[in-house]
Order: sequence, then structure tokens, then C-alpha cells
Amino acid sequence: MKKECVAVMLTTGLVLSPTSAVLSDSPIVAKAAETMNDFTKQTTVVPRPTVSGKIGRQFIQHDFGMSIIAQVPIKGLPNSKIVVNDRDYTTNASGFVEVPLFQTEGLHFNMYQQSSNGLKSEKMYYAFIADVGLVDPQLTTDVKAGDTFVKGFGTPGATVTVRKGANSTRAVVATNGEFQVTIPAYSGINDSVMSQTLNGAYSREVPLDKKKMVPLTIFDISVADRDLEGGEMVLMGKAQPSALLKVSINGQPYLPRYDSYAQPSGFFKMQRLPKQPVGTQITITQVDLYTGLPNESRTVKVTASAKNSIRFDNYTWGSAYLDGTYTGSVVRTRIYSGSAVYPSAGTFSNGIFRYYLGGNPLTSPSGPVYRFLEGFDANGNVVAIYGRYL
Repeated sequence: MKKECVAVMLTTGLVLSPTSAVLSDSPIVAKAAETMNDFTKQTTVVPRPTVSGKIGRQFIQHDFGMSIIAQVPIKGLPNSKIVVNDRDYTTNASGFVEVPLFQTEGLHFNMYQQSSNGLKSEKMYYAFIADVGLVDPQLTTDVKAGDTFVKGFGTPGATVTVRKGANSTRAVVATNGEFQVTIPAYSGINDSVMSQTLNGAYSREVPLDKKKMVPLTIFDISVADRDLEGGEMVLMGKAQPSALLKVSINGQPYLPRYDSYAQPSGFFKMQRLPKQPVGTQITITQVDLYTGLPNESRTVKVTASAKNSIRFDNYTWGSAYLDGTYTGSVVRTRIYSGSAVYPSAGTFSNGIFRYYLGGNPLTSPSGPVYRFLEGFDANGNVVAIYGRYL
């Protein structure tokens, strides 16, 4: 009885009495101790390392050109091993290390942390684009139709925004990199995006559910003179970021040279489409770049004029205001400047709108950048999209 009692005490983790020392050579006790040791190893959780702040960039000039290196700040356990893209790095006594990522690696990386006894954290996968400072936030649990919150992983201290149309909810990322954002019941059709900001740095907006493609947003094509460019039609909309877009006219596939790609933000502008008669049906199909298969098609009509429209005028760099015109039911606009996203706002009256940029005016880059506008109606629906280089 005494031996069985000691064995039970070991497996429950209680402190042994002095009499247990007499039984230390017992095979029952030895097996219990081994089981406890295995259990401890299995249940020890190594925390995931985090990308702790803004990603820097370093330019290195050499004989055959220039290399761009992304400097990724990482926070883990003090003096621990961080494995990034299968390369080992060691954190300092405060748990920090800066890891260089070369342009040839693309803008994706993975990392995990390994403790001194060989245990590993969960491997995390990250993505970002060159002209933003933060990695994309990501979900740690799948989002399903009816869900009223999303859980994910981001940059500690950053504010994560989940947006559907003009409506958004926010939460701050905890020190361990985790966040939970309360949302209206999720529709299940991937009509929401998320992003994060921290001290003026920002990530891009990414689909809430990366396993599904973002639905196409397109509108009828106006052939009014003011909507043509060089006498040709222009089709603007929003799709899966970087998706391939194919064109059909009245059900017949059009020439491949008219195919286009969505911007990393998801916006697209298809130009050089020959002017078609009013009533012509134009079908856009977005293609999944991973499978090469068509994912979704939307058909619009050629019309004499646009039901809703928005466009901006020429802009003076550094100005606190962006001015433009609108038609139809547009009452607010959201501005996308490169990868920066401005809140939906603006004053709209008699076909003229003005957007106050305040202390964050548009800046002049080294080259032209696509600036897009989304026009919202009073119900928060996107009813117009406009974009051009500026």
C-alpha cells in the first residue's frame, strides 16, 4: 500500500514524504518520475517571438547595383536562439535582436524561438511590402461566419483595425503579440480587411481570411467624355491583392494584353479598353495566383454616364486639403496613398468635396504613386472608386 501511495503522489505532482526516499529504487516510482518528466517537457510552452517594431531599410551600393536590406527588430527570451528563414540568431540580455532580410528573399519570412533545452515555439509566418513599416497582422484562429471577434498576432503596442466598408473596430496588441478585436457578426464572404499602426508606422490592409479571395468590387463603366482617357474606357475597382484580372466582352475572352493585376492594396485600374457601345457587357474574372484557376467573375455594363463617381483634382504637395468632385450618393471618402490609408471623412456639397489631411499631408515620393479614393454612401457601402498616379 505504501508503494502505491507514493506512486500516486508523484503523478499528481505532490511533495514526497521523507519515507519515500527509502523507496526511490522502486520501479513504480522510477516509472512515475519518468512520466512526470515527459509531461513537463510536453507542456512547457516556449513563447512565440514577436516583430517588436518598425522595419528599417538599409541601402548598400556595390559594383553591380544596389541591394536593399530590411532590418527586422525581433523580441524573444533573453539570450535565446531565434531561427529566421532557417538561419540562427541570438537575442541579447534584453531579448532583442535585429535580423537582416535581403531583397532576394522577397518580403516573406518565418521564425520561431528555441529554448536552451531544445524546445521550440510555434513557427510564425510574416509578410510585408517594401514601402510600409510594419508586418501584416495575421489571424491565429480561423474566422467563420457568425463569429463576433477575431484573434491574431501582431506587433506589440500596435493598434489593429478590422474594417468592413466604412465601419471599423480596433484593439491594441498585447506585449506577447496577441490581439482580439470585437467585430459585427462575420458574414463569411471575406468582405473585411485588417491592418495595424504604431507610432506613425503602418502595415498594409490584408484580407481577414487569407484562405479566401476578396470579392470583386466593380461598377458599370461610363463612356461619358470626362470618364474616358485618351478616348478609351477605364475600369477601376478592388480585388484580391495582386490578383490576375482577365477581361471578357459580351461573353468572349478579350486579348491577353488587356489583362491586369491588382495593386498590393487590392485596387486596380484597367486602361486601354476600346470604347464599347452602351449596353455592352464587360466581365472581369480574378484568378488565384497560387492555383491559376478562376476564382470569381463579375459582369458590369457600359453606360452613358456614371451613377456614382468621385475623383480628386491636382494636389499641391504638403497641402492640408485634398479637393475633388463627386456625383450621386457619395457622402464620404477614404484615401489610399501608396500603402497609407486615411480614415473615411470629408465634406460633400453640390458636387464638390474637400478632405482635411491635417498634419499628415500627401508627400512627394521619388516616383509617382497610385492614389485611390473609395466613395461611400450614407449606409457605408462603397459606391465609387477612383485612382490615378500622383
